[in-house]
This record gives sequence, structure tokens and C-alpha cells, in this order.
Amino acid sequence: IEEGEKTELLKKIYDENLAYGDMIFGKIMSILKKNNIFDNTIIVFLSDHGEAIGENGNIGHGHVLFQPGIRIPIVMKIPGAEGKTINRQIITSDLVRTIAEMFDLPFPYEKNSYGVNMFSKLQERRLFARSINIFNYPGYMVQQYPYKLITHFPFKRERTFLFDLEEDPGEKDPVKNDQLARKTLLFYLFNHLKRAEREKPDILKPNLRKSDIESLKSLGYL
Repeated sequence: IEEGEKTELLKKIYDENLAYGDMIFGKIMSILKKNNIFDNTIIVFLSDHGEAIGENGNIGHGHVLFQPGIRIPIVMKIPGAEGKTINRQIITSDLVRTIAEMFDLPFPYEKNSYGVNMFSKLQERRLFARSINIFNYPGYMVQQYPYKLITHFPFKRERTFLFDLEEDPGEKDPVKNDQLARKTLLFYLFNHLKRAEREKPDILKPNLRKSDIESLKSLGYL
């Protein structure tokens, strides 16, 4: 099979996966309606990561810092709330804080979370992400819209890519001449990493079973 045919096959398999997930989600909705609790239930639909199928030459997830790997859908149904679209970026940590504040619950991750109430009036946020493994070195993404920078350590210029998402949402043409944007985003990233080291949370190491470790390895997380 040629490379192009392999990519098309992967897309079809992924579409089948989505169709199956859609069917299961529909069954859950039917159960809620059958039991007369649909109208009084908060429903949240989201993903833990995206999936690259040939975009930017990438396949899979975890190591993909381009938009297909890190952008996910999030749809919420809140009883009594009017439908609207939030046209700005949020992070998954926002969901926990938002639900906690909706029910006046304590938020125990105050010191270790970047999450905010997704319905608050926010300015454009600075976003960070880390790949699991690429080129045998960690990869990082920092974004201050419309600019986004992807880099890998040890830092080398040929492993650093700057994109203007407003002009180039598909990240096909790296920006080569805007040195100010490049240096600014690198400055934000280095400060973020320094702060993360200083504010390392005091948590216990997980006591993983051998089967847990093997499962994580099979998924590419170790």
C-alpha cells in the first residue's frame, strides 16, 4: 500500500471510530431521556487529546504539538442555560473549576492549576503544552494568539517553528522573519518552565502496578 493510501485508510478507520462513539453517546442520551432526567442533567462532551492523521506529516497523538493533536471539542448542556458559543480558547482544567464554582464546591487544586471559570470574561490566554516524546527530547508549545511556537530541546533553531494561526491556521508555512514574536514566545516558555520547577507540587508518587506500567507503555505514555 502506498503512503497516501495508508493515510486514507487511517482516516476511514478513524471515521468509523467516531461513528461508533457517536452511536454510544446517542444511546446514553436516550437512557437519560427514557428515565426523565435529561432536562435536569449537566452533560459535558469532550476529548482528552486530538489525533493527527497525516497533517504536518504526523500520525497519532501525544507527541503532536500541531493543532490536530492539541485542539479538542467541548460541548456542554446546562439545565436552564441558553445556548451560546464561547469563541475563545480554554483548557481542560477550566472544566473542573467551572463545575466546582457552579455548585459552590471547594477547588482543591488552587495552587497547582491554571484552570479558570470558562464563563468568566477573559482576555486571550497564553497556552502551553508538552509532547510526550519526540526526537528523544521533550517538545514544547507556547501560544499567544495569533502566534504559536513549537520547539524541542536541546534548543536548536532548526527544531523551532513559529506560526501565525490567523494567517495560517493549518500551520503549513512557518514564519521566518518575525524575530520579536519568536523571542517573546521563547521568553514566555522559559519562564513557564522555571516557574514549574519552583512550584513543583508536593504530591506522592503513584504506586503503579506492573500491569499499569505496561498499559501506559503500550499507549506511548512511558
